[in-house]
Amino acid sequence: MADRPESYDGARGVWFSRAFRVPVRPAAGPAEEGGGPHVPQSEAHSEPQSRRTSDPQPGRRTGPQPGPMSWLTVETPLPSGPMHIAVTPLGVAAAGYLGHAGGELPHCTDESKIAAVTDRIGAYLAGRSRELGLPIDWSLSTGPHRAVLQTLWRDVPFGRTITYGELAARSGVFESVTEPGLAARTVGQMMAANPVALLVPCHRVVAADGIGGFGGGRVGIDVKRWLLTLEGVLEPTLDWNGPL
Repeated sequence: MADRPESYDGARGVWFSRAFRVPVRPAAGPAEEGGGPHVPQSEAHSEPQSRRTSDPQPGRRTGPQPGPMSWLTVETPLPSGPMHIAVTPLGVAAAGYLGHAGGELPHCTDESKIAAVTDRIGAYLAGRSRELGLPIDWSLSTGPHRAVLQTLWRDVPFGRTITYGELAARSGVFESVTEPGLAARTVGQMMAANPVALLVPCHRVVAADGIGGFGGGRVGIDVKRWLLTLEGVLEPTLDWNGPL
């Protein structure tokens, strides 16, 4: 049996990844509770250790700064094909379903990072895990955008959904907005600009009268349906190719 890319601290109940500089939570099993290449040189910090811990000042510079970014590709059963993932020493900084936005960034050669990301995304999409348990480098989002993304990441677990308007209200970002529908539309734009798709589950944000949109046109909608079917929100269709 191959060595895990983490070591376990029983007193704290977390896996410490040798691939990243931050502790990551173990992925929950089925019986448990349910980007772009440019890296801003400021406003980056590691993922909170618990989903119940949010950044009280989302735009504040705090903690270690991100290191060099590199890219890797993860094969998936999704309708869009492979995912393209950008990693730094702090965690996953970008994840996308369509295309490769790596530009001239180097391919990741750190085997421990590759193993951690590939194994956990693979287990999640195969239905063996309900949490990805990967650290996030939040450096590609700032201010209100980061606050909304962190609210989604923290408060909407596997098998749940939230509407654009509900997420806007829960984030607290739009308290001064009075125009009807503006906050919900803005949240929709923020989801389209989510740099860490899947890890921050924008597929769980839906319209009040349906599943809503998703970046990437028809293929993007198919990805959203696939993931919501995996998580039990939608019933499998005849062409469903995921785990039952």
